[in-house]
Amino acid sequence: MPPQSPELFIYRSIFAIGAAALSSVLAIIVNDYPQERSRGKLISVHSVLNALGVAAFATLLGRLPTVFTNNGYDPITSGQYTMLLVAALTFVSGLIFLRGLKGGTPEKHHNKPSLRELVTVGLESARNPRIALAFGATLLARADVSVNGIFISLWAVTSGTALGLSAGEAIKRVVLVIVITNLLSIVWAFIFGSIIDRINRVPCDGDCHGIRNCCIRINVFC
Repeated sequence: MPPQSPELFIYRSIFAIGAAALSSVLAIIVNDYPQERSRGKLISVHSVLNALGVAAFATLLGRLPTVFTNNGYDPITSGQYTMLLVAALTFVSGLIFLRGLKGGTPEKHHNKPSLRELVTVGLESARNPRIALAFGATLLARADVSVNGIFISLWAVTSGTALGLSAGEAIKRVVLVIVITNLLSIVWAFIFGSIIDRINRVPCDGDCHGIRNCCIRINVFC
């Protein structure tokens, strides 16, 4: 497939929509389930488990392209089989969520607001400065995660190709970087999880973005 193939962009767009939808649903769960006094703790636990999951699956799934290649498959087929396996695991996770999560507040079906009403309420809520801040912070956080994920994988493949490595071998070698970054995020999840419930969340959000900007500038100069 050519590097600029429209088909590649279509598949990537579908993948991005699914990833964004998953992040949105998880954010809704961790914010709506707990009571106000313990919301920060649940977010902290969620962040820790999410980081551990990413580290574990990066270690296991990051080796699959190389495993398939060593068994005689070409690099493209190896990548396709890896993605299919990840999709199957995601589907199983969805079934677990469907079975394990308790439904929302009791209400009759005809009392549920329509999608149009929900969108309208969401847009009107943006007039509240704190809600508008939450919208903006979510947008920045999602973009930051997407850029980091794209940068690490692209950096690994590009650098690996320059060294004469296959794409699968390059991804395998960058797994350690992914694991370390996620383990470090666990430490910060504990720290900010304990802070969020004790201070005003508006200045806390500003502090978090300030730290993020410092880290980005360090990456630029390094």
